[in-house]
Amino acid sequence: AETCSPDRPVPVCHFHGTDDEFAAYDGGPGKRSLSRTRFYSVQHSLGQWIKANGCRDTPKVTELPAEVDDGTKIVRYEYAAGKRGAEVVHYKIIGGGHTWPGQPTRIKFLGKTTGNLDANEVMWAFFEEHARD
Repeated sequence: AETCSPDRPVPVCHFHGTDDEFAAYDGGPGKRSLSRTRFYSVQHSLGQWIKANGCRDTPKVTELPAEVDDGTKIVRYEYAAGKRGAEVVHYKIIGGGHTWPGQPTRIKFLGKTTGNLDANEVMWAFFEEHARD
C-alpha cells in the first residue's frame, strides 16, 4: 500500500530475496510477473510499517553467518522500540529468489532458495515473542 495506518501497532517480520523476478526487491513489475503488477519497493513497504508502528528509523543490522555455501547471504534489519513493543524485522536474502527460505523448491524458475535461514523457525519465534493479547 502507498500508506499504512492500522488501528493498533502491528509487529512485522518480512523476508525478501534480492533476485526475486516476480515481486522485485526494488519495486515495479518483476521480470517474470504474469500480472505485471507494479509493486512498491521493499524499502517503501517497510518504511510504512516502521512509521505506523513508531519504530526507530535506523535499524540494527546483522549479517547472519553462512552455514551453507549456496550463493545466498542473509542480512537482518531490526527496527525496534515501536509502540507497545512492536518492531519491524526484515531479512534481506541476497541472491534469493521467489522462494520460502529454508525449504527446498523443485520449481527452478522461481530462483534460488537459501539454506542459510529457516523462515518457519524464525516466524514461529517472532509470533511467540509478539503474541497478541
